[in-house]
Amino acid sequence: MEGLLAKIYDKIICNESDSIELGRRFDEEVTEIVKPLRQDMSDREVERIREIIYEAAYTSEKQGFYLGVHTALKFMTEATNILDEFQ
Repeated sequence: MEGLLAKIYDKIICNESDSIELGRRFDEEVTEIVKPLRQDMSDREVERIREIIYEAAYTSEKQGFYLGVHTALKFMTEATNILDEFQ
C-alpha cells in the first residue's frame, strides 16, 4: 500500500496548485534561512545545506501524507463500526 501512496503523493499531490504554492513559499523561506550562511560558506556548501533541508522537508511532507491517509481510514473504519452498532 505504501508504494501506491508514494505514487499518489509524488504524481498527484505534489502537482496540486496548493502544493505548488506551498512549495513556492517554502523556497522563499529556505532562501532567507541560508542567506546568512553565504557570508561564511562557499556556494557549494550552501547548496548542500539547501539540499538537506529539502530532503528533510520532502520526507516530512510525505510521511505527513501517509499519516493523514491512515488517520482518515481509521476514522472511516470507526465511523462505520459505530453505524453498525445502531442497526
